[in-house]
Amino acid sequence: GLIERILPAAPPRPVTEVQITTNGWFAKDDKTLDAVLKRLSRLDRVLLSTGRFHAETPPPERVRALKAWCDARGVRFSVSVCLGSPEDLVAADDLKRSTGAEVTYSRVEACGRAADLNISFPYAAFETRVLDRSCPNRGTLTYIVGRGFSVCCANLAFNGDRPGFVHPTLD
Repeated sequence: GLIERILPAAPPRPVTEVQITTNGWFAKDDKTLDAVLKRLSRLDRVLLSTGRFHAETPPPERVRALKAWCDARGVRFSVSVCLGSPEDLVAADDLKRSTGAEVTYSRVEACGRAADLNISFPYAAFETRVLDRSCPNRGTLTYIVGRGFSVCCANLAFNGDRPGFVHPTLD
């Protein structure tokens, strides 16, 4: 696949981590999950991104299967939940409890697609334990399928009014 062509072409770095950020579409059954992830010759981390921006998110039993696949292979696994409402906090907490996965949170800002779809987190602050968290992709280079490379996988990368977040090549 494309990522297998990107890795050798990437400039050498002292530490290179291979991570996929996904909505988990391939976790619909064990066979598909295994087939998709085995295609990557190297994988250090899987970040399952969920929330109102995603067409689908696997149910908790499939999230558990994805986490188990990662655990069995020493691949780090976590879930990032896009918060658009207080109900999303409850759903994220339920997901964390039912799967045992590490869960981080990102507040959906009222800009770009979120503004168009009227899905943003309108509250000024989170509870204290959430304020200490940061984006799990902060400081990493992310490949966004069909877009290019970015240091942000969130809504900023998809806003046409925010140039400089997505670049077609590594250069």
